[in-house]
Amino acid sequence: MEAKRKHGLAPGSAARWCGLVGAQSMRGGRTGRVCGSGHAVALLPLRPRKATRWTAGASVIAAGALAGCGGSSAATPAPTASPVTATSVAQQLFDRLGAGDASAAGALLASDASWSGGPGCSPVKCVGSNVIQKIFATRVKSHPHYSLSNFVETGQSATFNLQVTSDRVRAAGADRVLVNDTLTIKDGKAAAVTETFDMTDAQTSMFVKFTRDHSPPQGGPAPGPTSA
Repeated sequence: MEAKRKHGLAPGSAARWCGLVGAQSMRGGRTGRVCGSGHAVALLPLRPRKATRWTAGASVIAAGALAGCGGSSAATPAPTASPVTATSVAQQLFDRLGAGDASAAGALLASDASWSGGPGCSPVKCVGSNVIQKIFATRVKSHPHYSLSNFVETGQSATFNLQVTSDRVRAAGADRVLVNDTLTIKDGKAAAVTETFDMTDAQTSMFVKFTRDHSPPQGGPAPGPTSA
C-alpha cells in the first residue's frame, strides 16, 4: 500500500502506529516520528518543543507524581528523647548547681522531695521543694563544682560518688571532699536524696572536723556536715 501524500496514510488502512526515529534515520540529521499502518510508512518530523524551565514548584510536582506512581523517599525518623532515669536527673541537678543556677536545679525536684545530709538538711532532713530550693540558693554562693562517678542504678534509684570542690572546701584546707549519694526519682523528678561523707578519705575527714569546729553557737543555723 502506498503512502497518501507526504505526511498521510492510505485511507482504509489498519490501526495506525507511530514510533521515534533518531537523527541518523532522518535526512539532514533530524529526529522525527515514523508512523504507519500495515505496510505503509510515513515519516513525520517532530515539532520543536520549548525548553521546560525547572523550578522548585516543578520539583515538588515531580515528587508528588513519583509518590503517586508508587515511588517513595524514606522519611527521616524523628529523634527519640532519652529516657528519664535517676542517673540523668542526678547529672542535670548537680550540673545546674555547679553552674550556679539554683532555680534550674530546684525545677528538677518533686514538690514533696526530701533531702538528707545536704547543707542545712542535717541532722534533720529537709522536706519540700520550696525548702530545698532555699538550701540550693545558699549552696551555690560557695561556687561549688561537682564530679559524679560510679553510678549504680536500681529501678528508680541511683547511687553514685560525688567529688566536691568549693570556696568552703578550700577554706578548710582541703582540695576536695568525697560524698556518697543516693537519688530516687518519681515521675521524672528527684523525690529523695541522701548524702553522706566518705570518712575513709583524709581530706574529707579534715573538712568535716573543720565544719564542726566552726559551727555557729547553739540556736544559730546549722551548716550541716555536707555543706561543701
